[in-house]
Amino acid sequence: MNVRDIIIAVYPYIVTLLYLYSFFAAVFAYFFRAFMLYTNNPKLDNFLFGPICTADKNEKRIKDILLHVFLAFLLSRLSILLIAQIGFMLEGKPSHLFEHSEFIFKQWDAAHYIGIAENGYVNEGDARLHIVFYPLFPTLIRLLNSITGDSLISSAVISNVCLLLAAFFLYEIAFQAYGKKTAAISVWLMMFSMGAVFYSVPYTESLFLFLTVACIYFARKRHFWLALLLGALSSLTRLPGAAVAVCVFFEMIRSHLGYIRRAWDKRQRFKRALKVSVISFSKCLLILTGFALYLLVNKIVTGDPFKFLEYQKYHWGQEAGNIYKTAAYSIRYLFYPFVDWYQFGVYLPQCAAILLAVLIVFLVKKDVHPEDFAYSIVYLFVTLSPTMLISGPRYISAMYCLYPFAATLMKKNSVYKYLAPIIWAAFFIYSSYMFMVKWTYL
Repeated sequence: MNVRDIIIAVYPYIVTLLYLYSFFAAVFAYFFRAFMLYTNNPKLDNFLFGPICTADKNEKRIKDILLHVFLAFLLSRLSILLIAQIGFMLEGKPSHLFEHSEFIFKQWDAAHYIGIAENGYVNEGDARLHIVFYPLFPTLIRLLNSITGDSLISSAVISNVCLLLAAFFLYEIAFQAYGKKTAAISVWLMMFSMGAVFYSVPYTESLFLFLTVACIYFARKRHFWLALLLGALSSLTRLPGAAVAVCVFFEMIRSHLGYIRRAWDKRQRFKRALKVSVISFSKCLLILTGFALYLLVNKIVTGDPFKFLEYQKYHWGQEAGNIYKTAAYSIRYLFYPFVDWYQFGVYLPQCAAILLAVLIVFLVKKDVHPEDFAYSIVYLFVTLSPTMLISGPRYISAMYCLYPFAATLMKKNSVYKYLAPIIWAAFFIYSSYMFMVKWTYL
């Protein structure tokens, strides 16, 4: 057995073991912090796992937010264009980058979203397959087209505005849970992430990130009905949007701890805890209304609310799977690609992104907010389990907690402090180059 075969054999086990260990740690951290604190022992609040969102200190930090958000946004977007132009020169392409701008920003899934925005969902031809793409993003493009008259401009406005808003809310929730320095680093890491190039093109990542972090922000501020609305919109944007219910449920439970603890009798506390849990769970089901609306669209267009599953299976080869299988075929196709350009355009970054994500989650499991920790476990399972996954890095980049996790890791010791930015920069440059110049990296 050569080195290549050893890597193929070992890689999926490493990924799976890291994930499973983190999974059990997350279950304990989440339910211990949310439920076992019903014991009326406040000392347990700081026991074992990570920070809990603190009260707003009303600090005047708007200048810090604007500085980091807008400066990181500007420099990251300019860097992508610079990488692309340098790449065109290195590839010996005689034409200028902007001569291909319409093609670059409409390639792959972007063209499908724009097609839905301009023509709606249809039930014939190749365009019938586009029912697998969720409706909120193309609907917003269609609405804005009444002003701009151009889908590419509309999508660019939506994606970039949502990116700025996502960075703002990410700073706020990271500030509350981890502090000023981590909040600032988180914004920079997000803007220069492995999926940074997709934040400004007609893809759903920016919209999804914004709705997710805004939902969590308002849940932590105890504005639960607004949080539920944003969560429902998130689930109308992408399937993993429903995962934000993990965060909302946690905050709902903790918002009633005082009510539960005031009952000194254990049986009465249990009854109150059960009542609060049932009511909170029922409210969180409202987040699924976004997904339910998507099923209704499927029903209206095709006559079958689950038609998208058929198309995903027979056209894209995607079914329910697990992280082990995804890791296994990703590493196998890296060394034995069925299409040559998939080797470096898809499976190299995907294998690296999967390992990096599960490793970061594993390394920070005792240092981060248990709500963020639990969300990461659910999100990774939902996004990395499908068969024939080819967009892993892009999906991982939309996991908001990856950025405060990486920032927290950088504070642990000097090795992570210097290694993390190097890895981040390599991913950013590689993904920008492959998408903008090589026209690959789905």
